Amino acid sequence: MRKVFVFGLVGVTASIVHFLLAAGLFTYAGINLFVANLFGFVLAISVSYFGHYYLTFRSRQAHGTAVRRFVVTALTGFAVNNLCLAMLTWAIGHESPWSLGTAIIVAAAVVYLLSGRWAFAAR
Repeated sequence: MRKVFVFGLVGVTASIVHFLLAAGLFTYAGINLFVANLFGFVLAISVSYFGHYYLTFRSRQAHGTAVRRFVVTALTGFAVNNLCLAMLTWAIGHESPWSLGTAIIVAAAVVYLLSGRWAFAAR
């Protein structure tokens, strides 16, 4: 149960960083939502990696192995995020910060499963 709580805490922190940067760039700088989403993802990935490595999974893997696996995990999550964002944008007919937030939440579930079972798994 501790692992789920800490994953949530790290994930929420990374998701807030992701959302605030992406929504801010979209809303205030007029940047396309998908481009803004990429910038938010890039910043949030460092928060997520170090938080999950040290706090959530207390990984004992070398950073080289963990980073490679986490990058694959994060890119998979980002692909899910963008697919979800595209589907929601299409469904409502326009880009929206609400679609962005929903897509981030859906992708977080995928990242949790891959992180715990593969990226940071004890070997």
